[in-house]
Amino acid sequence: MFSALLLNNMKINIRNKELIGWCIIFPIVLGTLFYVGFGSIYDIQSTDPIPAAIVYELDDKANASECRSMIESVFDNIKYDDGTAMVEYRETSLEEADQLLDEKEINGYYLVHGMADMELVIRSSNMKTSILSAILTGYKQNMDIMIKGFEKGLTQEQIVSMMYVGDYVKEQNLGGDSHDPYVAYFYNLIAMCCLMCIQTSLHIFPNIRASRSNLGKRHELSPGSQRIAMLAAFFAATLVQICISQVTLFYLLCILKIDFGGNTGLIILTTVIGTFMASTIGLAIGSLRLKQSVLESIALMITVGGGFLSGLMYGDIKWKLELNLPIINRINPASVLSDAFYHLNINHGGKGYTYSICYMLIVSAVFLTVGIIMSSKKSSKSL
Repeated sequence: MFSALLLNNMKINIRNKELIGWCIIFPIVLGTLFYVGFGSIYDIQSTDPIPAAIVYELDDKANASECRSMIESVFDNIKYDDGTAMVEYRETSLEEADQLLDEKEINGYYLVHGMADMELVIRSSNMKTSILSAILTGYKQNMDIMIKGFEKGLTQEQIVSMMYVGDYVKEQNLGGDSHDPYVAYFYNLIAMCCLMCIQTSLHIFPNIRASRSNLGKRHELSPGSQRIAMLAAFFAATLVQICISQVTLFYLLCILKIDFGGNTGLIILTTVIGTFMASTIGLAIGSLRLKQSVLESIALMITVGGGFLSGLMYGDIKWKLELNLPIINRINPASVLSDAFYHLNINHGGKGYTYSICYMLIVSAVFLTVGIIMSSKKSSKSL
């Protein structure tokens, strides 16, 4: 019975012209527009060194020379694909760095308090400051490796050499696999494509409840289990949307040749998990006893509103929220999903990626449980 219901629901979803048009054609068209708009910008600017400054305010004066040597070694090894230095840095005082930043002679400066304590100071968010931020993220990742190396009794020279080559860690550029900051728009595009499953799974409960649709009357009159009918419709919507999101991902990766960075297999897996999460969110929203127009408004707010807050329409919004309301970036499904792609590119995973995956799995488990509980409740005592 479950397999028959699953197959029938998949056919219904596939024949839905609105679903095909909105979930396939729209992301592909938008991705193409992004490609046309952003495709050549990074290629033009990608070999220009980024002017920056380094300010040393070291807490440990005894190891000042070792700290300087380490940081200079790091920046000297960060290069573009053609071998050009990515950062053109100079050592300055804090007052001079602030003045240079105000006069826009540098894009930012690194304030160094210790070998494992460094922060980035910028005035605005743009392509070059995004790269400087990515470098800092990679540096902190490697510093974790250094700390573990010292705990294992390795010398500083051994750890420095192992940060870039050797068996201790895989060789990795601190700027990430893809240096193009505009790739974040494509991260958000895939996130929105996954979240579109909310709109599909939103109609599961109305279609199986007698009080909400004529089709629901037929379901409740049948001898089958409401829970089985709900699960069949849920997995059908999820499977179809997973296929749709993979088509969009294939188009971006293989047709437009967008460099997402990171492991392709993990990118595909992340997309699948994100789609599953969106399907459970739509299922839970659809179980609410509200007007269908209200439910659709809630779903649209999460899909389109979440995409806006994650940077799909305005790239700087996510950075500004991180400075003022970081909690929004932590709970917004679109932001969490795009962050997962970002961490795959910059760190090949790491704690940030683990957080994103755990968040999506927890949200999926909670909302799916809500859907299962609600499916056991009858919508009417008699027909």
